Amino acid sequence: MELLIDFAYTSHVIVEENNVQVLLPAACLLQMVEIQEVCCEFLKRQLDPSNCLGIRAFADTHSCRELLRIADKFTQHNFQR
Repeated sequence: MELLIDFAYTSHVIVEENNVQVLLPAACLLQMVEIQEVCCEFLKRQLDPSNCLGIRAFADTHSCRELLRIADKFTQHNFQR
């Protein structure tokens, strides 16, 4: 929550692996679209065969359509027969 309050005053937020799973749901709840976008961009850069299904599910849960589309495409590309 502190990061969201800081963002309200500074328009700056640092998204990291250790805060994105808390930050994105809170930003969605509070309709802080800019933070949602930053979180989704961060998660796009983190996509890897070991986490793409988890990121896809997380994107679906939090209505991150673009991230969901990219995670789907990433999954299809990396897990084709």
